[in-house]
Amino acid sequence: MVLWLKGVTFNVTTVDTKRPEAVRRLCPGGQLPFLLYGGEVYTDTNKIEEFLEEVLCPPRYPRLAARNPEANTAGLDVFAKFSAYVKNGNPALDAGAAAGAAGAGHLPADAAAPGAG
Repeated sequence: MVLWLKGVTFNVTTVDTKRPEAVRRLCPGGQLPFLLYGGEVYTDTNKIEEFLEEVLCPPRYPRLAARNPEANTAGLDVFAKFSAYVKNGNPALDAGAAAGAAGAGHLPADAAAPGAG
């Protein structure tokens, strides 16, 4: 997604996850997803995003990270809780997951709403 948002041409290689030897050949440890760049393997999604933001930077590529660290933290919180809600396979846990998603990423009281002020 980051590469697409930055307008970078890239290749996606699908890997048969039922063949773990093929995954380990590309990515020692076999952790998915991963990024292979210049012979280096990146496996942590947050580290991949940070790496891409650092390497694919202005002026050639737009910066995607929030300027305000609190906004970035709130966004990560919302994404994590929303992902947990969407991936929840147990309907009995829906109420708790929905409450977590609804309460995620609250902005400070002094933050203005879009278009306000």
